Amino acid sequence: MNGASAGNNAGSGGVPPTIMENGGESEGNDSTDNRKGQPDEEEEEDDGAVTLAWPSEKPWYRKILYLCLLPIMIPLVLTVPDPKRGKPGTKSANSRFAFWGYHLFAMSFIMSIVWIAIWSYLMVWWVERIGWLCCIPSVIMGLTFLAAGTSVPDLITSYLVAKKGFGDMALSSSIGSNLFDICVGLPIPWLIYVGLNSFGDDATLHSSTYWAIDVKSDGMFCYILMLFSMLIFIFILIMSMKWRLNKIMGVVMLVLYFLFLVFACLIGFKVIKCDLGTH
Repeated sequence: MNGASAGNNAGSGGVPPTIMENGGESEGNDSTDNRKGQPDEEEEEDDGAVTLAWPSEKPWYRKILYLCLLPIMIPLVLTVPDPKRGKPGTKSANSRFAFWGYHLFAMSFIMSIVWIAIWSYLMVWWVERIGWLCCIPSVIMGLTFLAAGTSVPDLITSYLVAKKGFGDMALSSSIGSNLFDICVGLPIPWLIYVGLNSFGDDATLHSSTYWAIDVKSDGMFCYILMLFSMLIFIFILIMSMKWRLNKIMGVVMLVLYFLFLVFACLIGFKVIKCDLGTH
């Protein structure tokens, strides 16, 4: 009996059966791991790059949205490299268009700013023309359509960061963007205008008036007063909610914005007279 068991052990290479079973399992796992480690084109990660392909498998409303956005997407795709395209380990890494993306991230940033400037100029011009055709004061168009159009990126940013649980970042981003618009977005165009219209024979601004630019807007004092009042009220509201953003606070803010629009429209159409601080 001992000889038979010894022969069996010798035939199996002198390894106990338990180790052989474990070894067999480990060899199977190794082979499985090796197969998993092999590159498989079907398992490559989707890079999520922007494409102009027709959304045939999408719902009907996605197809309508595709047609509406196509005039905007075509110049963007042709002039702005997509940083998601050509990233190593993705499906587009070996594409013939891989060069137009991942390695040109700096160009993507610059071209994005260029297109933002172009579309912002066109948006202001379109809003001004529409207001002129519809006999709507420019102040009303600026407080409604223009303000909403320029705030869409802030809305998307706040939504994304709030969805990830960074409520403080969403709130600070909204406040910071408005401060940037007031303290940087307004002075720079004014300085450029003053620089272009203060020299030469056709200069419209002079040192006698301190190169001042008249802001012709009825009710500007009331607009600024409403702005400060709403900021104070929102600060008190946040304190009452124990520095937490919730649904009640969101509804109250929407109501405040609606009331602001109604009051601004009444001033713009001169239903309410508010000429304090203007000339």
